Amino acid sequence: MSEKIKTLEKDNRQLQNRLQLEQRDKMSDHGSMEKKVQDLIENEAKLQREIDELKQERDRKIMDNQKALEKERETFKSKINEVEQKSKELENKRSTMLFEFEKERAKWSLEKDFLSS
Repeated sequence: MSEKIKTLEKDNRQLQNRLQLEQRDKMSDHGSMEKKVQDLIENEAKLQREIDELKQERDRKIMDNQKALEKERETFKSKINEVEQKSKELENKRSTMLFEFEKERAKWSLEKDFLSS
């Protein structure tokens, strides 16, 4: 019977040692899992900051492009107005020249008639 008790005590010690090892492994796994979770949280925060920075940069570029486009639009409007003004001036000059030509032609015609008669 004492031999059986010794064997059972030995088995009990072995099982307790194994249980302690398993508990240490679980604690170790738990610690490493917590570290992994913490690393993932930090990585997520870093990526979110990068996303926010990229969004801000994109928005800034959009605003810059809109300003440049607006400036270009104003420049083109100014050029169009200048061309239209020049066109009006040339049309007025043309009309004046035609009127002067017709006036001279009429004058020549009168002189011709006067000389012919």
